[in-house]
Amino acid sequence: MDKSVLVVRDGGKALNETLEVFNKIIDSVNTVSLQMDNVAKAAEQQAAAVEEITASINEVNTLISGTAKDAIASAAASEEAAAAIDQISEQISMVNVAAESLNAETGKFSI
Repeated sequence: MDKSVLVVRDGGKALNETLEVFNKIIDSVNTVSLQMDNVAKAAEQQAAAVEEITASINEVNTLISGTAKDAIASAAASEEAAAAIDQISEQISMVNVAAESLNAETGKFSI
């Protein structure tokens, strides 16, 4: 009977060791599961951040497009203003020539 008691005792010890190993496996699985949840949450946060960055980039792109259009319109207005100034300068020159000619002609008359 001593032998059977030893066998039962060894079996119980082996069972306890097996249960300890299974408990360690369960702890490891729980740790991995928790880490996977943390990774999933971090991925969701990164996805939200990427969406915000994309929206900001689109907003900046819209502002740049508007600024470019405004710059083109401003350049066109500047060209038109320069052309108008050239025309005014030409008209002033013509008036000056006419005034000089009129002065010369009226200078011929004496009272």
